[in-house]
Amino acid sequence: MRWLGKFCQDDPAGGITIDSSMLISVGSIAGDQEQEFRKELIKALKKNKDFKVPKDVKDTETITDSVYAARASLLKGKKQALIVISGTYKSDKDERRKTTTEANNVSKEYMEKTVEGRFSFRVTDLSNNKLLLARDVGGKSTSTEKIETKSFIETILDIVGSDPLEQKTREEVIDAFINQLYPHEEVFHVKFYKDSELPELETGITHANIGQWDKTIELFESTVDKYPKDKNVHKAYYNLGVAYKWNNMFVEARTNLEKAYLMKNSSEYYNEIQSLTPFEQEYRTRQEQK
Repeated sequence: MRWLGKFCQDDPAGGITIDSSMLISVGSIAGDQEQEFRKELIKALKKNKDFKVPKDVKDTETITDSVYAARASLLKGKKQALIVISGTYKSDKDERRKTTTEANNVSKEYMEKTVEGRFSFRVTDLSNNKLLLARDVGGKSTSTEKIETKSFIETILDIVGSDPLEQKTREEVIDAFINQLYPHEEVFHVKFYKDSELPELETGITHANIGQWDKTIELFESTVDKYPKDKNVHKAYYNLGVAYKWNNMFVEARTNLEKAYLMKNSSEYYNEIQSLTPFEQEYRTRQEQK
């Protein structure tokens, strides 16, 4: 069973303040559909009047961070910051054939399609090489379609990323990203797992919900020690890794999350491992700024 909790971070202020002295540009974007994602991201930034996007930034142009660094050097002494966005966009598509039975007992088949996208990003002020923000945002779109034979052209369009569901997901992720740029209160949704055969997990989750991470870690560690051969002990390793993450103990977090992933090849476990680096980067940056 999965438990989903939410709580405010100790330092709830999120986002960065954008003002007229800042030029905001898009650097290197890697991952799935990088050209489409980059193009749509730049369009969204240009459309938003709060941001000052350089006129020479083209929607389809791929510019490396080193090029922006060279450009940033020209700004020194002019009191103008160059904010550069870079990161990796990943997309997962799931298609499942399902059957429904109507009132007249006629069964019909349909295809349920789900697309999930995640953007792990960094926002850097290249005029002083200072990391301003680093984390990841996600989006999800679902559609239900009648099962029909696709034409050859439609199949090719799906492969190259022109699927409308893919585009809708990219737009959701970009909207979520832009919202991260504004100062805001942050509520974090944290995923933990319960298991009837591992009762200590539920007790640990209770302490996690009120931010008692030391006690949470103690309980999750005792679960790992007590049930080392249980088929679901991977849940304890995952929970322990997440608890270490929120206690800002990133080496321990990665160790336990990787153990969980080795035991069960779960996309949620993998995504949690991937989120560690930007999470740690932002934590280190905030500590330096304090």
